[in-house]
Amino acid sequence: MAKFCKQCGAPLEVNQKFCSECGSKVLTEEHQERSLSKFEMFQKGVQSISILEKWQQWPKKKKWIAVIAVVAVLGGGIGGGSYYMHVKQLEAEAALAAQEEAAKAEEAKKAEEAKQAEEAKKEQEAKLAEEQRIASTGAQTPAEVPIELGFWNISGTVVATTLGLSPDGYLALLQRGNTYVYAFVDHKAHRAGEISFDSIEEFYGILTGPNGRSKRLVFELKIHGDAEGADSKLGTWGSNGEHDFKVCAFYDRNSDGSRVLKSYFSARGAHPDRFHEYIQEKKNVDLARLVVAQIRPLFLEADRNGIKL
Repeated sequence: MAKFCKQCGAPLEVNQKFCSECGSKVLTEEHQERSLSKFEMFQKGVQSISILEKWQQWPKKKKWIAVIAVVAVLGGGIGGGSYYMHVKQLEAEAALAAQEEAAKAEEAKKAEEAKQAEEAKKEQEAKLAEEQRIASTGAQTPAEVPIELGFWNISGTVVATTLGLSPDGYLALLQRGNTYVYAFVDHKAHRAGEISFDSIEEFYGILTGPNGRSKRLVFELKIHGDAEGADSKLGTWGSNGEHDFKVCAFYDRNSDGSRVLKSYFSARGAHPDRFHEYIQEKKNVDLARLVVAQIRPLFLEADRNGIKL
């Protein structure tokens, strides 16, 4: 690239140190940059001196205004920064408070769940204890009758019962849909079951018939939880102590409305047409006596409860 003398403008050769026309010293690029830098520094110094001179020339009032303006700008920056930091601090405190509230709510929820679980456990224990008592002593109130019948898998809604007439046991009338079922609980022999009647005429005869002697009633006992004995030949047997047999009972109607068993027979097989077998076991005799004595009170209790049989 061609170079020229800075003083006279004459062309210069490469690496020429002095101008051949005017004799001026030729400056290298490094010298030129240093000179330029010194010139710029000189200019900045001149500018600083110029600003200082202008500041000194300003009236005192104007200087105070300038100072106040600078302080206001700096104060605004500092104040804005303080406000920003304050807002951030409030946000952090709010987030921490929200976390604490959430933790408290979760703790309260867990405490409530634990309380409910404990109450449910106590209720279950109380229910189990009640069932164990009923299984041991038998139902004591009408409300306990369905529980006791449930032990023997006898289902239905209890609409009438003779509970309390005798410590030996009681009868119950159950509703299953549109039908009614008669059940018994034998506390003495610790068993239960259902009763069905062969003749409607005989059934209503024991309920409403006139006083007299030697009236007949045939019914079938379907016993749950029976044990074999002298009457094992009667009726039929199923699994788990299921014993079904029929009873042909003769009873007296007393003037006080009670029915008293006088004689009793049974038969072998499921569908006997004659009853030539004697009932020998006392538990079965007592059960037949319980049915004969309590079927009319059960009927009257059902009538009081609005059940028309």
